[in-house]
This record gives sequence, C-alpha cells and structure tokens, in this order.
Amino acid sequence: MRFTSGHSSHKAVGRRRSRHAGNGKSNRSASTNSAANQQTGPVNLKTPQHVGGNGRSLISRTPIWARVVVVLLLTLLASVTCVGTLYAASVSRMAADAQRVLTSAESLANSALGCGSDKSLSDISQELVNATNDLNAELNGPQWDFFRDHSRFGSDITAAREMLASVDTLVNGPFTDLLNLSKRLQGFSLKNGSVDVSALMDMPDIVKQAHKDISQQLTKLNKVPTPSVAKVATVLETEKAALKTVDSMLGEYDGLINLLPQLLGEDGKRTYLVMVQNPAELRSAGGMVGTIAAITADKGTITIGDFATTSGWDIPEEPMDDTVLKERQVFGGTFDQYPATTTIDPEFQRVAQMNKYMWLYQKGNEDENVAGVLSLDPVFLQALLGATGEVKLSDGRVLDSTTTVPFFASDLYTDYPDFEQQNNFVSEAAQAIMNHVLGNANASTASPLLKAIRDTSASGHFKLWMADPDEQEALIATGLIDDKASGELSADSQVPEAGIYLSELQQGKQDWYLKTSTTVTKTCGDASASQNALYSGVLDKRITTAVRNTHLGQFTEDQLGDEYTVTFTMKNTLTKAKAESLPDFVNGGSENPVLGGMLYRVVLTAPYGGEITAVQADIDSWGTNTASLYDRQYIMFNQQWIEPGKELTIAYTVRVSSDATHPLNVVTTPVVNADGVETGSNGNVTDECTADTNGADGANGADGANGGANGGADGGKNDAHKDASSDPSAGLDALDKLKSQISCPVDLKSLAGSM
Repeated sequence: MRFTSGHSSHKAVGRRRSRHAGNGKSNRSASTNSAANQQTGPVNLKTPQHVGGNGRSLISRTPIWARVVVVLLLTLLASVTCVGTLYAASVSRMAADAQRVLTSAESLANSALGCGSDKSLSDISQELVNATNDLNAELNGPQWDFFRDHSRFGSDITAAREMLASVDTLVNGPFTDLLNLSKRLQGFSLKNGSVDVSALMDMPDIVKQAHKDISQQLTKLNKVPTPSVAKVATVLETEKAALKTVDSMLGEYDGLINLLPQLLGEDGKRTYLVMVQNPAELRSAGGMVGTIAAITADKGTITIGDFATTSGWDIPEEPMDDTVLKERQVFGGTFDQYPATTTIDPEFQRVAQMNKYMWLYQKGNEDENVAGVLSLDPVFLQALLGATGEVKLSDGRVLDSTTTVPFFASDLYTDYPDFEQQNNFVSEAAQAIMNHVLGNANASTASPLLKAIRDTSASGHFKLWMADPDEQEALIATGLIDDKASGELSADSQVPEAGIYLSELQQGKQDWYLKTSTTVTKTCGDASASQNALYSGVLDKRITTAVRNTHLGQFTEDQLGDEYTVTFTMKNTLTKAKAESLPDFVNGGSENPVLGGMLYRVVLTAPYGGEITAVQADIDSWGTNTASLYDRQYIMFNQQWIEPGKELTIAYTVRVSSDATHPLNVVTTPVVNADGVETGSNGNVTDECTADTNGADGANGADGANGGANGGADGGKNDAHKDASSDPSAGLDALDKLKSQISCPVDLKSLAGSM
C-alpha cells in the first residue's frame, strides 16, 4: 500500500515535470519528491492532510485564469482587511482620545462645582488640551477624507470635524489663555500682607477674544449641512446651544471683568475700608462696628492692613453734610460721631459714607483715595471658610464652617472676658480669615466662594458701597453680588418692603440669646384693621400699651392700596441663672438695672409710597414719626426692658402703594443666634381676604395669597419683579441649578445620557 501510494505520487510528479520541463522550480520539486520516495525502511509516507492527492490533481486541472482570479480575490481581501484594520485602529484611537476628553472634562467639572478632584487643575486642563488636539488630528487624517468622499456619511464626517474644530479652537484659544492665567495665579502668596494679582488685569482681553471666537464658531456651525445620522444632528444642535449658553454666561460677567483693572488700581492706588460688624451687639444695619481695616489695590498688588479697633478715633468737628442733621433727629444726636453707633442708621449707603468721612479725618489718612466701603459679619466670614477650609488661631482654636459664628457672637466673650484680649482675638481672627481666603482662592474654590458672597449679600451679612455709582451698579449687575448688598430697602412702590430695625441700648453683648419672629397678614373688611385698632385701643392682646395713631396723611386714599398687619415678637431666651453666670462684659453687670435684660431702640420704616398708620408696642419712650427721611416714613421709639425668659411684641398696620403688584415683605435686622439667622418675614403673607372683600384690588389679593409660596422661594429677596430673562444672576443661577441636578463626583456620561 505504501509503495502504491508513493508510485502514484511519483507518476503525478512525472507528468507535471514533462508538462513544465523548462520550469526550474518544478524540477527542483520533482527531485525532492523523488528523493523522498527513495528513502529506505518502514517509513509511512503520507501527503499532508490538507493537500491530498485529489487536491493536487484538482489544482493541476484548474485553468490559469481561475487561479489568477483567486489570487486577485485574496489580494482584495487582504487589502480590505488592511483598510478595515486601519479604520479600526483610527476609531480605537479616537475612542481613547474622546475618553480622555470626557475624563478631563469631568475632573474640571468636579473642581468647578466644588466636588473635588484627585489631580491638580493645571494637570487636568493640560490633559484636556492634549486630548482635544489628538482627537482633532485623528479625525482630520486622510483616511477619513476617503470615507467622507466615498460614503453616504460624508455630511456626518463634515459635521463631526466642524464640531471638533470649534471645540479645538476654543480649547487652544481662550481656554489655554485662561489656563496660562491660572498658572500665573497659582503660585501667588501673601508676603507682608500683600499679594500680586496683576495677572487678573489681562482677563478683559481674554474674555473679549472668547466672545469673538465663539461667534465665529457659531457662524461656521450654522453653515454645516444637516447630518444624515439623527444622533449626529442632535449633537450638532446641542453644541450650538451650548456655545450660546457659554457666551451668554460669560456676558453676565463682562461688567465685572472689564472693571477688574480699574478695581485693582490700574490708574493708581485706591483704598477699600472693611468694617467688621458684631451681631452680639445689635445695630439697625447689622451690628456694632468693632474693627476696620484698609485694603489697598495698586496696579494689581493688594495689601491688607491691620484690623484695628475704632475706639479712640478723633471726632470730626463738623457733620458730614446737612442730611446728618435730619438723621440725628431719628437716630440720636451723636450717632454719626462714632463708627460703633453709625449703624443705628439702617441705610448702609449713608453708614459707609460716614465711616469714610471719619476714617479720612484720622491723622495720616487725609489724602487717601477711598474707593469703597465693605461691611461683613461673622456669618459672612463663616461662609468664606465653608468655601476655603478652616483656620487656626494662636490659642489653637479652629474656626470653620460651623464654629466661626458662635466664636464671634458668644464664645469670644465667655472665654476671654478681658476687653483688650477680645479686641486682639477679633483682629487676629479677621486677619487670619482674610489672608486664608486670599491664599486659597483658586479655580476649585471659585464657585463656592462666589456663591457664599452672593448668598450673604442677599441676606444682609455682606454690604457694599462704592464711591463711583457706576462701579456699584456694574458689580451688582454681575449677579455675583446681590442688589441687597447696598443695604437699602426697595424703592419700587410696586414691590413694597418695610423694615424693623433693632439697636441694643443696654451695656453688654447678649443678642446671641435673642429670638425673633415676624408675621405679615393681609387684612380686609368694611373697616380697616387700623380703624378697628384705634377705636378699641388693641391691635394685639399681648401688648399692654394702647394703640398709637401714626397716620401722617402724606398720601391720598386713592394713592394707597392694600392693608397689612405686622407683628414682631422678641424673646429673651436667657434664664436668670444663665444671665448671672455670664461675665459682666456680656450681661452688663451692675450697670444694667435688669441683669440679663434686653433694651432696644426700634426703628420702623414704611414701604416706599406707603404709610404706617397705627402702632402698638410696650414703649419706654417715644422718639419720632417723620416722613422726611430718605423719602419714606420712619418711626423710632425705645422698647421696654425684656427680662430673662420674657418676650415683648410690636404690632402695626401699614398701607402699601396702590401701585403695588407684590405682597408686602418685611426685612429685619439680621438676628444671629444658636438656631441660625432671622431676617424677617421672607415674603410670607397670610391672606385673610376673600374674593368678595378684595373688590377692585382682587388681583393684589391674589398676589398676597401667593406670598407664602413665592416669598419662600425667593428667600425674602423680593426679586420676583425682575424679568428672569434679564436677571444678571442667571449665569450663576444656571450653574447652581446644574449643580443641584448632579451629584458628586460628576458623571458626564450619565448626565449626557439624561439630556
């Protein structure tokens, strides 16, 4: 059998050799086979299983043209395989680059939204730049030119390239410029109380270029033919919408950004006074002014002066202006002569100017250019530490997002009863916090810092006055600083806002133990609440003194609209035992006839275009009832003592302007205690009017009914009158809304999938 098999093979080879005798390669093959057949011994000679005798015979009978076709098909298959491999590799690289873009974008989002990140902002930003460049280079390779020109997906390739090109332009343009700016700022540190932030003066040019680049990219994207793949078309529209949103958000900050060189002293040294108010000793505008520091800006270099006590300041010989004479009739004959008492006036714009006037009167300050005055309190300082982290004082005490307010308002006085020691710690703490905040201001803390400033300016804990009104308006227009930062009540008769302000009159610092509550009720009926109260002598049964008529008749009946009744309750949460345990510096000691008691000067202000018509309160002495101050009615009186564990209530009726389209909001001096901060009614209104009793004012009644819901949402800021589409804080609000919709850490893939 083995012999026969070998012989057959030999004959086949012989035939092939005779047919191709001139072929050297065939001769060599034949010789080799012959040699194999001549081997001796019991060798099992088999042809390979994949090429048996029949297979070789078949090949020998195949026409040459068929074999050429096979070769061509194999070559074509190899070519297709190579091309497929080429595109697969390209797609793989693009997928990897896209993942790098996504990952770095997530890291940036985590930093911007305060979620934190494992990498430095510089490394993250550089990775985003590199990944975007690599992805752009890959998609613009010649292999995708062929795919674009020889497939039905040409429009999709074009759209993808244009979209990526727009991102690439922005990343390698404004984003890289901002990255380089960030790198210049990362290394700054306070040296001798100064820090160089002159790099910020380059921001106007960078943002201006960003607007230009975005506009150009939008123009290009609008010319891109509609992609054939629906998903690509959706992404294209999403990118255009995103670019418009980014451009709009940048536009919200143009005013501030363009102001930066000016604010940082581009044209020469300018000074900003920073007043620290102490809510442990209440004043109408927040608290007693305990310390003031001068911060200077000169060609981008900021220097923080010492926070020093204002006691011992020289008193100016003349009042600041003629308006002071009218103010003295309401707030006291010497209120304007000491920083500590200026804040009895609730209008911060006036308070700021008085403190500037007094500061310039001090020796050595005469020629300084005071460009603005800022006021802050422990709530503001605590918010800053919540955004940037804790600080440690020289005694080892840690101030952070929960301990700062109790320290300034209570612990300071119980732990350090010595007055000089208290002043030293207040100055040290304020200085340490400001230095810490500046030293830790970066891209990761920017968002929480800006939010802290906006929120505290809206609730009365951060106030601002700029000597240049245009600068004031520009800063508020950014939305980063709430319009309440001016410290003024609404001067819009359509948005009525009244005020209740307290200034502590007794010796001591006990206001940490004060609790307040404010209610506003819209009243209707055949007879007004004020008429009923004046007739009966009672507006609130908790009050023992009879109702007093405060109607001035400055407006005609048709100029006045809805009536509201306001009640304001003050409770002294101290017990006699607790009051006795406090240091004399806190409870006033023997100088107070009621140990642990509270005594306040109360200032009531009517809404613009409205009037307070009747007041009932347990009054110790009556001050004034005037309509000539700041174009609105002011009422001032001294409340009776509130003994430990007791409470007193003030009730009054108020008519708003007939123009009013919003319910009455009542703002109070921010009262800081262990339970939080109390600032008034926060827009909440109880509407006792029905459709029948509202009559012609039914629309206003409906507004009042909605006051509770709307007011709570507005947080008492009464911003409902603003057109949401033109609200300058919309950019930051959008960022806040985005943050509320996602959880840390940010997952852009999940977020994109839900859009």
